[in-house]
Amino acid sequence: MFLKRLEKVKKYQMKISIRQKLLLFSFIILVGNGFIGYAVYKSNQKLRDAEQWVQHTEQVIYKSGETLSLAKDFETASRGFVITNDSIFLEPLDVAQKTAFVYIGELTQLIKDNPEQQKRVDSLNFYMHKRLDFSLQSVELRSKKGLISAIAYVSTQKGKHITDRIRLITNAIQQEEAFLLKQRKQTNELSVATFNRVIVVLFILMMVFTILLLIAAYNILLQNEQKEKRAAELIIANEEIRAQNDEIAAQNEEYQQINEELNLTTFELIEAKEKAEESDRLKSAFLANMSHEIRTPMNGILGFADLLKEQEITVEDQQEYINIIKNSGVRMLNILNDIIDISKIESGMMEVDIKESNINEQIEYIYTFFKPEVKDKGMQLSYINSLPGKEAIIKTDREKIFAIITNLVKNAIKYSEKGTIEFGYNKKDEYLEFFVKDTGIGIAKGMQKSIFDRFIQADFADHQTIQGAGLGLSITKAYVEMLGGKIWVESEEGKGSTFYFTIPYNTVPQEIMAIKNVVSRYKEDSQIKKLKILIAEDDATAEKLLTRIVEKYCKEDLHVRTGVEAVEACRNNPDIDLVLMDIQMPVMDGYEATRQIRQFNKGVIIIAQTAFGPTGDKEKSIAAGCNDYMSKPIDKDLLIRLIKMYCNWTF
Repeated sequence: MFLKRLEKVKKYQMKISIRQKLLLFSFIILVGNGFIGYAVYKSNQKLRDAEQWVQHTEQVIYKSGETLSLAKDFETASRGFVITNDSIFLEPLDVAQKTAFVYIGELTQLIKDNPEQQKRVDSLNFYMHKRLDFSLQSVELRSKKGLISAIAYVSTQKGKHITDRIRLITNAIQQEEAFLLKQRKQTNELSVATFNRVIVVLFILMMVFTILLLIAAYNILLQNEQKEKRAAELIIANEEIRAQNDEIAAQNEEYQQINEELNLTTFELIEAKEKAEESDRLKSAFLANMSHEIRTPMNGILGFADLLKEQEITVEDQQEYINIIKNSGVRMLNILNDIIDISKIESGMMEVDIKESNINEQIEYIYTFFKPEVKDKGMQLSYINSLPGKEAIIKTDREKIFAIITNLVKNAIKYSEKGTIEFGYNKKDEYLEFFVKDTGIGIAKGMQKSIFDRFIQADFADHQTIQGAGLGLSITKAYVEMLGGKIWVESEEGKGSTFYFTIPYNTVPQEIMAIKNVVSRYKEDSQIKKLKILIAEDDATAEKLLTRIVEKYCKEDLHVRTGVEAVEACRNNPDIDLVLMDIQMPVMDGYEATRQIRQFNKGVIIIAQTAFGPTGDKEKSIAAGCNDYMSKPIDKDLLIRLIKMYCNWTF
């Protein structure tokens, strides 16, 4: 029975395609990145708690020490007046009297959560009043009865006993705070060490799944190699046929037509052979490039994960290592997305979704999205919309246009360190000609055609090292050609580049009545009230992450786990400002929930988010009524930027 079940399992595994394995491993790596982000966040939180307790202890020790010093000031000032009868000594006494009890009030607030310390502060307050009363009594005796009476009163040593008591109380307060600080440090250090171990384990698991991903990719390439071998065998067979036909042609002219056809077939086979050789070269380039691009961020992840295990690293170093690990994970995620997109393009699975699209709105959206990043680099970003609003509505694939312009603007930012970046479009006959112009490093003339090939990047030997798999422009070119246009570049090394591409200008005659994405400009002179936010998410980890990200922007947050609950929450709370809608939820998915919400509330902002992220999800989300879309793992900065943009938040 066991052997039969094992055979059934093997047959089922054989049915799973290599491409499905690629998608499965990619998904697992994405989930791993999410868990790593959460572990890093908790580690940072523990470190911040430790810093706050250190500050708290320092304040308690400082305030108690100052209180003891003021008690001594009481004694010094009163004795000075008793001896000299000079009123100049009364001024420090008055200052000490006002300041001492302010410090005691601050100490009371600092240790209000510690009953034992509160008792000590109460005792300190009592003895400080007694110390003050004793000093004031000695001053009054000196003023009314003279030096001898005052000295006799001071000589009773009562004031000294009170001061000693105050010293004992302040010492006890300081020792207790020091002991509590030590305990809290030990607890936080243990928690941070635990989270660091979790991070290391997750990264090791990610490395294993990445190796499995490479093995699956190698299997695809192995299949292609087998096809190439079969093509080579066909070439040999056809060469033998050609030799036989030559002999037959000498004997019979009737076979001349057959020979010509065979010659044509031979030419096609030679062409196929050359293509096979080129495919082999690209296969080698693919393996070498992907190995480099995956191992490089993996090196940063695993190397700095090992460094995090060291006990003596500083907080600053730890923060730097964590940022490097996060950036390496983002880089690996971008590489995986590019591999999936180019695979879909080459396999013919990438579809074109033609619908009405407002080009002006897309240009303005991209400008608003990238403006903060360009500003941070000390550069200027501008755009040109050459058509009025109604004429800018055309029929095209909105998402592919967005992807093309976004990729070109990203490249302009990546390869520019100063100056300006300008993008937009102009109408030329029956086409719209788009452009993205920068003042970056430029491209050598010999490389301006090959940069659109896969895995090709211009020679940057004399410039800074640029990261990337070399797939972005290849994907962009494929999208442009799918839409019926062409793409080219004009560039001069050291002065900058201008990328151009065209698409057909297919206008829309009627007015478009639909829910549109509103691109809001940042308002520099206003700030709206905080938001009421609904988080529709069935995964507890993702829900917690979203809650932490948006907490500073909301006055109230609601949480649901299914699409049905999301619809009911919006119906019962018409004042909701923003909905973060997960697409994959039980009972009712995010698409259907959004469509039902739009039946009774067309104004609420809905941002879709999903962990699958295949091409087409964004179009489905917008078609269902969402204002925008995000793929998981959630990019905190992108989510905050969308909240600011759609809800008019400024800071």
